[in-house]
Amino acid sequence: MLNHSLLGNLKVIAVDGFEEEYNKIVQSKPNCEKINKKLLLLLSFICMDNNPEVFCTHKQIEKLSGASGLYVIKIKVGCNIRVLFSLERDGTILLHSFQEKAGKSNTDYSSAIIIANNRLLKYKGGNNENTRRR
Repeated sequence: MLNHSLLGNLKVIAVDGFEEEYNKIVQSKPNCEKINKKLLLLLSFICMDNNPEVFCTHKQIEKLSGASGLYVIKIKVGCNIRVLFSLERDGTILLHSFQEKAGKSNTDYSSAIIIANNRLLKYKGGNNENTRRR
C-alpha cells in the first residue's frame, strides 16, 4: 500500500480516488513493497528537477500523447501498473492508476485520460476537499 511517510518532503499530492485505487491494485500483489519503492524512486526523479524534458528521458516516464499536460509512470515490478500525473504549481499531482493488461503496444489510455482530466479539473477548481499532500 502507498506509504505516506516514505514520500517525505516530496511535493506530491494524491487527489481524491487515487490512493484507494492504487492501494486496491497493489495490496493484492506479493511484491507490494517493491512496487511502492519503485513509485517512490520515480516520483523522486520527477520532483528532483520538475522538468519534463529531463524526467521524460527515463524509460518508465513519458508524456501521454493526445493528453495535454498529462504524464504516465510505468511501474514494471511483476505486473504493469500505470500512474497518470500532472505537474502543477503545488507539485506533482497523482491523478489515476490502473493495471495495464493489454501489453505495451495495445495499451489504450483513453478512459484513463478522461478520469485523470476530470480529477485534475476538480482539483484545480478547489472542489477536492480531501486532497492530501504527501
